[in-house]
Amino acid sequence: MRSPGGRYLNEVISSVDSLRRHNPRISIQLVTDKDSNIIEHPLFDTVTIVDSGPSKELVLRAKIDALSLANYDTNLFLDSDTYICGDIRPLFELAKHYDLAMAYAPRRRDPEWSPPDMDIPPWLPEFNSGVILMCKSNRTARFLTEWRQLYLKYAKWNDQMALRVALFHGLDYGLKIYPLPPEYNCRTLCMAQLGDKAYILHGRGDMHKIASQINSGNGIRMYIPDIGLFRRKDWKHVKSR
Repeated sequence: MRSPGGRYLNEVISSVDSLRRHNPRISIQLVTDKDSNIIEHPLFDTVTIVDSGPSKELVLRAKIDALSLANYDTNLFLDSDTYICGDIRPLFELAKHYDLAMAYAPRRRDPEWSPPDMDIPPWLPEFNSGVILMCKSNRTARFLTEWRQLYLKYAKWNDQMALRVALFHGLDYGLKIYPLPPEYNCRTLCMAQLGDKAYILHGRGDMHKIASQINSGNGIRMYIPDIGLFRRKDWKHVKSR
């Protein structure tokens, strides 16, 4: 878990509280800058201190650095604006078979952000980098190095554009990628379609309330921000105009 200084202190605490509530035995490492006032907090098993964070223009590099500093053989990176709704320990079983696991980004890909000197096929979408399961290996170390280099090279990109390119190149050296279902990275600031219980929410607002809405049923349903939840049976009663 990454915390960019004290700015997101309350957000980090809320996320970790939700994680501990459902997963009391999971070890948690916080990667934060040296000015953070969260260093001595008892919620964390390990706190890794880094020097002052990157410039404002390159601030998303911090999550790449956090993954590179991960202590454990299998790591689940979480942005600070995540909220855990259940037991996520079964996710770690994926690391026996895959190097990385992430959910697709809602946007998939933006043609206007296409790499200027790389031809990435449309069948490889953009992945959201707020929830990443990673098994430490030589392959993932190589992947992280390239992701960081690409992000620094194309500073105008967000980190997910560089991520997409690094993943594409990783296929050449055997990088194994598993696409997580949206239930494990439910972006609550976008429309989200689910078919099972949501285990990890990713967004801001009253996350406890949003979690209660989204998990009030476990069938096919759509969550729309500021509107609420629509179940499949509800759609049948919506008349087209």
